[in-house]
Amino acid sequence: MKKLGLILLGVLLLGSVRAQLPDSRTTKDEVVKVLEQMPAQNRAQLQELLDGLFLSGENGVLEMVRMLVPADQSSVKVEYALSGMTHYATEKGKEAQRRMLTGAYLKALDQANGRESKAFIIRQLQIVGQDELVDKLAGYLNDQSLNDPAAAALVSIDTEKSKAALLKALNTVSDIQSKKVLVRAMADVQIPEAEETLLSLLRSGNAELEPLVLTALGANGSEKSLEDLELAAGKVNYAWEKSNAVDAYITLIQRVFTQGNQKEASRAATGLMKNAEKARQLQVREAALEILFMVNPENTFKILQQALKDTERSYRNTALKYALDRADASLCSKLVDYSKKASPELKADILNALATLDENPQKRDLINNQSYTSIFIKYLNDKNLEVRKAAAFLLAKTGGENAIFALAKLLNSNDEQNIETAQNALSVTPGDIASVIAPYLSSANDKGKIAILQLLSGRKADRQVKAVFEQLNASSPDVRKTAYSTLKDVVTMNDLDALFLLLGKMQPEYTVQVQQAIISVVKSFPGDKQFEMISTRIQQTDPVKQCLYYSILSASGSDQALDFIANRFKTGDSNDKKEAFAALTGFRGVKAASELGAICNNPAEASFFDQALDAYIRIASDRSLTGENRRIYLANALEMAKTDKQKNNILKQIGQTGSYLGILLAGEYLDQPAVRQEAANAVMNIALNNTSYTGENIRELLTKVSGILDNPDAGYQKEAIRKHLDEMPLDTGFVSIFNGKDLTGWKGLVGNPISRAKMKPEELAKKQIVADELARKHWIPSGGLMVFNGTGGDNLCTTRSYGDFEMLVDWKLEPAPEADAGIYLRGTPQVQIWNTARVKVGAQVGSGGLYNNKNHPKSPLKVADNPLGEWNTFYIKMVGDRVTVMFNGILVVDNTVLENFWDRSQPIFPQEQIELQAHGSKVYYRNLYVKIL
Repeated sequence: MKKLGLILLGVLLLGSVRAQLPDSRTTKDEVVKVLEQMPAQNRAQLQELLDGLFLSGENGVLEMVRMLVPADQSSVKVEYALSGMTHYATEKGKEAQRRMLTGAYLKALDQANGRESKAFIIRQLQIVGQDELVDKLAGYLNDQSLNDPAAAALVSIDTEKSKAALLKALNTVSDIQSKKVLVRAMADVQIPEAEETLLSLLRSGNAELEPLVLTALGANGSEKSLEDLELAAGKVNYAWEKSNAVDAYITLIQRVFTQGNQKEASRAATGLMKNAEKARQLQVREAALEILFMVNPENTFKILQQALKDTERSYRNTALKYALDRADASLCSKLVDYSKKASPELKADILNALATLDENPQKRDLINNQSYTSIFIKYLNDKNLEVRKAAAFLLAKTGGENAIFALAKLLNSNDEQNIETAQNALSVTPGDIASVIAPYLSSANDKGKIAILQLLSGRKADRQVKAVFEQLNASSPDVRKTAYSTLKDVVTMNDLDALFLLLGKMQPEYTVQVQQAIISVVKSFPGDKQFEMISTRIQQTDPVKQCLYYSILSASGSDQALDFIANRFKTGDSNDKKEAFAALTGFRGVKAASELGAICNNPAEASFFDQALDAYIRIASDRSLTGENRRIYLANALEMAKTDKQKNNILKQIGQTGSYLGILLAGEYLDQPAVRQEAANAVMNIALNNTSYTGENIRELLTKVSGILDNPDAGYQKEAIRKHLDEMPLDTGFVSIFNGKDLTGWKGLVGNPISRAKMKPEELAKKQIVADELARKHWIPSGGLMVFNGTGGDNLCTTRSYGDFEMLVDWKLEPAPEADAGIYLRGTPQVQIWNTARVKVGAQVGSGGLYNNKNHPKSPLKVADNPLGEWNTFYIKMVGDRVTVMFNGILVVDNTVLENFWDRSQPIFPQEQIELQAHGSKVYYRNLYVKIL
């Protein structure tokens, strides 16, 4: 319940409470009306609903409390509303609302039925309550069914009066369960006066109370309780376990110190450390050590010195951490001196600990000391590798010219471990390392050269490009390979000609690296300039080597580059075709998917099918596409797939689209044994993550999925499905208005809504016969598609009329210069469909707009069309005269008025047919679904 309130609180807006209820409405009417609209759909509505509830006053709150019926689904909305009011009343400036709610809740406590309802009210009082509630809440501390929430509320109020009530109850209640509740409350609130009572309870030997009492004493005790808690910790051999004795003792020692008794806290911590050492309880020793550092700051180094003699390395490192949390210049100086005489292992640990000071901006300068740097540099020559690594890492943190030069010299070493140490350190060293390390390329061994090249690559050291180019001819193949790989990170536009020359004459083994280097330079230019630059170079290149530039063109991602490479694939020789195809698979975006789809569907290119389909699926699964666009292209992939492995891969991706139509698509594969598990997962994943997807279709599919799932987690999944179905509204949801095989439910167009209304029934019936005959000639249902042949005819209309509704429809235009279509809503044109290349008629604004509007917006908010000849999808919502359109998953019409095209002086018709427009070009429709609102 608290979670509901917190969620609601996050979206509350400030607002004023209206003055009074309308005379014609009772308090109960007002409350019921508001609850029917819960939960709110947006912030503004939420504010209005809360204002309405506060307007109903105490009587309204009491009405809602009467509706709290345990285990009743309707109680959820009541709890949601009350919780929202409670949190709203805690906001600054809402004292009047808080007082009203407090009074109402107090009255409600006396009227509420059942423990759950009363507990809910007490939890609300915990949020809004102040001292005026204490007496009432204290009365429940003897009630075993309600003392837990009552005690929690008093703890939350946290005033002298509420503490006194808790303490009084602790001293007077007799039953063990109530005593446990109150002792537990003592752990959450500071009541020093409770110490004597708690000590008495501890000494009583009640095993059931003991863990709770120990925790409470840790939070409320003083030095008087130290001996008892030390004894309790000893009984469990100073181990952390369920009695909580050790944790309570540590908490109490810290509390004693905060109370000003440094000496007693230090004595207790020292004793705890010794006893924990004997008991071999390392973590407890470390906790005691932390307290010693806290209570004896003046002896930090002395305590640290003692700890560094310990045989446990983890204990020593913990001591270093706690000490350096309190580091100052003096401590750092002593620690650096101490490191000179330390064992190699301890020396490495000290250096690593000092390096952590760099993470604290206030302490970073403590190790930025030239005298320290010279000492750390000497450690680079230590016999122990661990010390050398720690010194290098510390020098990398401190930086500075001397540190960089010292680390760079290691790159010229013959010791591979030194080279690796230097490389790792220099990779995180701030400052200009490139100019220092580059000169060593000429003298370093092969391992050193590789390390230097990789460091130059990581620093994007373009000023050292000449040195990198020189290593392209190194005698070592590994050095040459690294140098070629480094090129992409150090070249600039000044190196472009050299790279082109290199690409033209080089060995094939390094082709990819040089191409990547050229791409890194070309990427700095605009897309059209990239195409112009590379295509010009292609024209100047030997035809046999032109294919070397295809992947570079592909990296530009431009439509021009895609068209060029697609053409080379269609017209080139076998080698050209192979390279062009490889470049095609590197493109992203739906236009590239269209080209790959064409390859998949071309029997003559069967040798490329598997790779082309894999690339197509990769593009179709790209999360930069909307879920609906992914569903469209994955549906295409399913149609092209030949193997069960391919289908399973596609179905898995469909399950990530979040698309309602994706559920239905995956549902079509539930009867295919080889893919039914992945299909079931897809249906389940989309449905369970989208609670707004309801209706008979979804219910039937989820029920079927529950009987199919067969995997180690199937039990949990089936339970999640059962819960989802139980909570799903019993509505009809989306219903198909096209059966996929004939024109049942459809008719031809007769006139327009106004002219039809004027016709006599006999006249309309005759004209309908003619219109239906014409429709059958031009609208061809087949294989789940409704196809308009584009050779004449007129609109296709639903036989029934619709008022407010939601609609889903996929559509595709046959590629043609004048491609055009649309969806008429309530017989009125229209949600526009067209070829965006028709700029002369304004089609460049994109499909999905309300084309025939004059006074209200007509153009879509964005261009969201897929390439001509590809599928697109609309989600259309019409309520009253307002229309919202999601096009390929993108909002293009936002609650905009659709004007009455037939008579602009009249509002839109309240009910009319939906029409698919015939506009002289071939159009395909599928997945036609309508949900009546």
